[in-house]
Amino acid sequence: IRIAAIWTGSRAPEHWSAESRDWDVWDLKSIVSEIAAVAVPGGALRPVDAGDAGTTGLDHALALVSPDGQAIGWAGRIAERGLELPRWAGGLWGFELAVEPVVRQPADYRATPVYPAVDRDLATLVPGPRLAAEVGAVIREASPDFLVSLSIFDVYVGDKVPEGTRSIAWRLRFRSPDRTLTDEEVDSAVKGITSALQEKLNVGIRGA
Repeated sequence: IRIAAIWTGSRAPEHWSAESRDWDVWDLKSIVSEIAAVAVPGGALRPVDAGDAGTTGLDHALALVSPDGQAIGWAGRIAERGLELPRWAGGLWGFELAVEPVVRQPADYRATPVYPAVDRDLATLVPGPRLAAEVGAVIREASPDFLVSLSIFDVYVGDKVPEGTRSIAWRLRFRSPDRTLTDEEVDSAVKGITSALQEKLNVGIRGA
């Protein structure tokens, strides 16, 4: 069987505790090495020259070599030539491996999203004793099914934040699998979330 993957963007979701960074060749080596350790025990990951068999169109090319010396896969950064990328896009990384199946079992696939996501930022004023996990749980409970991700991107205590509280800023991502969401739907979802936070945890919204 052949397995392959391709990805781009930031290495991790934006978070207040660290600067975001794009994927690099070291991340690629780590990912492919972990897969190889399971799928090809005893295999080795080796750098190869651009232009070698299987590496056409790859920069930072790597080959996965089986214990008997056969190249069974390649990985690298996909060369920008021939790609239509916006200027702000990060590197495009990927790999493809030919391996023997270890366990045959049904796979669970999810289709790549077709419709755009809508992001909303929500700065909550959280009383001192309250945990961020409690706030997150209420947000998820009060959200419609089309909330697909929730993350903290900033925590602040200081000027313009009432004493005894801290500002925890959340990024909410909404997306429907079968249509484009309207502003009214997202606004209604956010309104329901803010009401639930106030009623259940006495958590307000900064700037409201």
